Amino acid sequence: MRRVSFSLWLMVFLVPALNAQAGTWQVDPSSVSNAPVHYAKQSSIKVFPVPVVSWSRAGLATGEAEIEEIKGRIIYPVINESKRAVSAILVEFGRPDARSIGVQVIWADGDTHGALITKNEKGHYDLQAYRIFFAKPVP
Repeated sequence: MRRVSFSLWLMVFLVPALNAQAGTWQVDPSSVSNAPVHYAKQSSIKVFPVPVVSWSRAGLATGEAEIEEIKGRIIYPVINESKRAVSAILVEFGRPDARSIGVQVIWADGDTHGALITKNEKGHYDLQAYRIFFAKPVP
């Protein structure tokens, strides 16, 4: 019984604390010694490279028009309206007949936000779909 109680205590108190600590942890640039690349603290950077866009299973898109629609209605609006630097956007297609895509935005400060974005009844992504990435969390 004591082992179960101790294990339960670890799961309830220690694991959430470790997750919280891991979520705020950042790489110390002075601990990285890769000569060809120079790393700097996040707070000292004022200019960022353009974000990387990674397409997963892009062959499942309905065609080039869908890719262009995703760029124009999701990717560029997120980058243009974000007050923080965006490091990467991951776009994932599912089945060929799927009406939605998975999109994950990764900001330079380490914050991430993923969403499933569904096509409307006309088969297009809504003009305001990208706003999901700026929505305040529901308490």
